[in-house]
This record gives sequence, structure tokens and C-alpha cells, in this order.
Amino acid sequence: MKHLYISILSVMMFSVTSCEEYTDITPKGSLVVETADQFHEMVSLPGRGYPINNFQYLSDDQWMREANVIGRTPNIDILNFTFDESVDRVSLLSGSSFYNQAYNYINRWNTIISLVDNSKGDANTKQLAKAEAQIYRAYDHFLLVNTYAKGYDPNTAATDGGICIMDKFDLEAQPSKSTVAQVYDFIQKDIEQALPYLQEKPLDVYHPSLAFAYAFKAKVHLFKREIAQAQAAAEKSLSYNNQIFDMVAYSKQGRTNCSCSTSSQ
Repeated sequence: MKHLYISILSVMMFSVTSCEEYTDITPKGSLVVETADQFHEMVSLPGRGYPINNFQYLSDDQWMREANVIGRTPNIDILNFTFDESVDRVSLLSGSSFYNQAYNYINRWNTIISLVDNSKGDANTKQLAKAEAQIYRAYDHFLLVNTYAKGYDPNTAATDGGICIMDKFDLEAQPSKSTVAQVYDFIQKDIEQALPYLQEKPLDVYHPSLAFAYAFKAKVHLFKREIAQAQAAAEKSLSYNNQIFDMVAYSKQGRTNCSCSTSSQ
């Protein structure tokens, strides 16, 4: 029996050693993110977009063929297009691609924010990566709360149901719904913490600039009906970038059709 114990212990020790050897191996084709520069690069996401297929026909500039409406059993698109409020639209939805995608991005930003401090590299790059991820995390929470909750009303925001706040990288997190006021407080806290470390001219257009951050700050104040603060932030944004995007010229050049909303600098 003594020999059996020794044999089993030897096998266990060999197994543990073998596992450690294999866990130290990076799979072929994979990249281990371990430096501040790599975390900063993670912020840049050229393909970032937000599917709006669940509610795109609520917009006045979306159209459907008559044949797709008249005589058809009303689906969510027809109900939205005709502004039919007699049917419970929620019962017709099993999920939301916009909702899933926004929280998927938030998980990316939280990964950067939670892990970058322990990476190798320059402290300033770590702070920059964290700040850029924070402004995008705030932006995604802003999109979510204004899509799936009531608009901000200073009289009721403290009790109006909002969305789940995801403030850290935690695969086992079980978040609960916050109020609209709590979500806005979280958004504004992220913005204010990020602003001192953002750049006027970031690494590329997919990294948030100071112009973007102050424009976003202005929009948050506007949605909270804080007009003076919104004006101040908007003017600050324009001091960094006052160029006007010519949509007429853009349309004449041609563009691809896309059923998603994207963010820009």
C-alpha cells in the first residue's frame, strides 16, 4: 500500500509539472497581450459598429415596400414602421443584437482598464490606454441607457429603471439593473477621469480624441438638460476640431449600404 501511495504521488507531481509546461506555451497563431502598447492597440477597433436591425424602422428616414406591409402579419419591423402601439413589441423579441454588441465592447474596455496596470511598459501609455477605454466604456453605457431605458428626467431619474453597469472585467459577475441616475453618474465619472489623459491627436482615428471626448461630454449634459455645461463642453470640443463633415459631398462620392450605426471622431 505504501508503494501505491508513492506511485500515485509521483504521477500527480508529473502531471502538474506537465500542465505547467503546456500552460506556458502560446498556441500557434495566438497573441498574448502583455505590454502597455498592446493594450493601447486594443482600443483601436476599425470594425466597431452597432447593429440597429431591432429598431431601425422607428426612424423617419427608413422605408419599406407596400408589399412588405399590406396584407402581411405584423412583425416587429412593420409595427415599428407603422408606429403601431397596440401590440407588445417586447413579446416579439427574443434578443437584441445591439444590446449584445454594446456589452461585448464594454467587456473589451473593461479588460483593458482592469489589466493594463499589471502589464509591461511605460506608465504614461498604461494611463492613456485606460483613459481611452474609459471614454469608450462611458459611450457604450450611454448608448445602452438611451436605447433600453427612459430618457433622463431630473425629477424621476433616481427611481427610473436603467441598465446594468459593467465597471470591471469579471467573467462571473452577476450585475443588477441600476437606475437611470446611477448610470449617468457612472458615465460622467468615467468621462471626467479620462479627460486629463486623452490626446488632441491620438495614434489613429479609431482612438478617441479630446475633440470626441468633449463632444460626448456635451451630449451627456444636453441629455440631462444641463444646457450651460453642454455649451461649454461643445465649445471646448470645437477648440480642438471645428471641421464640418460635408454629408452632401460624401453622398455624391457614393457609399456602402450598412444597417448599423457607427461612432466617429
